[in-house]
Amino acid sequence: LVKIRLQAKENAGKYLGTMDCVRKIYTEEGIRAFANGLEATVWRHALWNGGYFGSIFAIRGMLPKAQTKKGELAVNFAAGAIGGIIGTSLNTPSDVVKTRIQNHNPANGPPKYTTFLAGARTIAREEGLRALYKGYVPKVLRLGPGGGILLVVYEYVTTYMRNHWM
Repeated sequence: LVKIRLQAKENAGKYLGTMDCVRKIYTEEGIRAFANGLEATVWRHALWNGGYFGSIFAIRGMLPKAQTKKGELAVNFAAGAIGGIIGTSLNTPSDVVKTRIQNHNPANGPPKYTTFLAGARTIAREEGLRALYKGYVPKVLRLGPGGGILLVVYEYVTTYMRNHWM
């Protein structure tokens, strides 16, 4: 919530920094404001993790079998990157709704979006389905490779633990 408020262009100059933003949200909106967008955030994480972890091992199984350590790293990176793209493709609509929920200023009246599903329907109806994918390209450019790195690190750490601690 705080990050969204600090980054919103309509809030430029409103906050002196992170703690000022926290204080103003608490003073103006109360403690419950910090839970704004929580339901959409849960959807966002569930969809990304389901898409990512639900696909990486199947994808890795479809890729050519690695013959070397470097090849194994490349296969894990590719599978993780593809999984990251899948996860991002699934969770971007919930991220868009979450951001809109969290960026609502109560001084502007009642919130237009309150839950992920209702918010997604409203956005799709009023702006079209493409609006649910605003910011997709920069997000996928970050989380695609991030998914690749995640799988490479996961495999390295679990292999290390198996070899040294079990």
